[in-house]
Amino acid sequence: MDRKFFYSMMFSTVAVLALQYYFSSNNTNVATVQLAGQSFKAPVVTDIRPLFKELDFIDDEKLSEEVLTTIETENLVVKFSNHGGAPVSVVMKKHTNKQGNGLQMFDYTGYNEREKRSFALIMGDDAAAAYNYVLNEKTDNSVTFIARTKEWDIIKKYEFSSDSYVMNLELSVEPRSAQVESVTPRLFISGPFIEGLVDNTVNGFVQKTDAGSFEKVSSSQEEDWFWVSPYCLGMEDRYSAQALISDPQKFVKRAYYKRVEKKQLQIVFEGHPVEKKTAWNLSFYVGPKTLEGLSSARDDLEGLLSFGWLSAICKWLLFFLQWLYRYFQNYGIAIVALTALIKSIFLPFMIFAKGRMEEMQKYQPALDRIKNKYKSDVQKQQEETMRFYKEHNLSPITQMLGCLPLFLQLPVFFALQRALSNYIELYQAPFFGWITDLSVKDPYYVLPILVGLVMLIQQVYTPTKDPKQRFVMLFLPFVITAVFMNLSAGIVLYWLSNNIFTMMEDKFRRTFFA
Repeated sequence: MDRKFFYSMMFSTVAVLALQYYFSSNNTNVATVQLAGQSFKAPVVTDIRPLFKELDFIDDEKLSEEVLTTIETENLVVKFSNHGGAPVSVVMKKHTNKQGNGLQMFDYTGYNEREKRSFALIMGDDAAAAYNYVLNEKTDNSVTFIARTKEWDIIKKYEFSSDSYVMNLELSVEPRSAQVESVTPRLFISGPFIEGLVDNTVNGFVQKTDAGSFEKVSSSQEEDWFWVSPYCLGMEDRYSAQALISDPQKFVKRAYYKRVEKKQLQIVFEGHPVEKKTAWNLSFYVGPKTLEGLSSARDDLEGLLSFGWLSAICKWLLFFLQWLYRYFQNYGIAIVALTALIKSIFLPFMIFAKGRMEEMQKYQPALDRIKNKYKSDVQKQQEETMRFYKEHNLSPITQMLGCLPLFLQLPVFFALQRALSNYIELYQAPFFGWITDLSVKDPYYVLPILVGLVMLIQQVYTPTKDPKQRFVMLFLPFVITAVFMNLSAGIVLYWLSNNIFTMMEDKFRRTFFA
């Protein structure tokens, strides 16, 4: 190839790529290509409006006397305040705290908590939110507040579903004169935080499109990322969630997060500019993270539980656990019964697998002799080994069958651990004696120690002639005990029950199938 021709082609290619990069990166109006569900990091440039997280209230407003209004449904007790025209307390009636009272998702009462008040609406960048609202109407399941600023009349109507955890907000604004300039509304939503939980944190989550899965929002994304008209966006702590699940009038142009404190999070829903009377209907999920509660609000909302690739197993385990609880009325006994049910399903395969493994161990000395006899001739060694397998009706995979029982249990164990770790029904659920809360670790570490002892007994009675393997098998129970020290009592109870049933299974197999 002609060298000059080669160089000219190379420089031409580089020039074309450079020009494409320049025009695509500098001359494309980013705002025109933003589509619903996309996420962006917001730099301070003219193409993308900077994130505006400031929340302020009208300072010259004379503070009115606070009046609380209560709405009670089958599932929730919600207190509203005329200060902010917003819910200031949400209690989940079907789930209780340590005192036996309804579990409180959040409590933002008190004059010093203005910025934490949820559903604060600001009309424009230079404006401040109204703090004094007037109760206009109240029914059994709805409450309406009205506020006035210098430029706008604001109406908030909250309405609750009687049989689900859905709260509808009808939000309307109307200019007080014909000279009002176009402004961008911003709605601040404060997230839930159940007090008194161990290691409780508040995080964000997003479902970008109706066909997308739920994604957790990282701490770095909280700072400077936004989502364009997300299909679902909200906040969660260990047991509860609050999220926008429906926006038919497309109020939200984009949404982003604001971290108020280490354990407090807000969402800023930024709307499209308005300059005339406008109304929107927004629906929110406000309630516990349970399969029943989430699915009753929207079919795909149970994806918020984020079971991942174990989703199908987790849902079936929770289904059977709830079914067993109806009979035993004790989640500890239900976990033991669930373990027995799982073991019974795998029992035929376990009997076959362990029987074949023990049969293989009988022939291991003969296989070792073949290996030593032909150690200098690998091909001959393989031929003699395969001949031995054929004569004694064995298979190379027989050696792996002994590990399969553990491999089959691991997905179930991880699925159960993931399902129970954020399962609100186990919160404050007692077993017996000192186990008064299956959602936290055993306070006296009795269950983890019992797990270690049962495993040690299993290993002692498990036949093996390899001293190294013997050492590992005897050392493993101590490692497992240390790991289980900090796991919830419900998980440790499952593993303890599983080990005990395994010992009973071995006794049954040796008695009737040896």
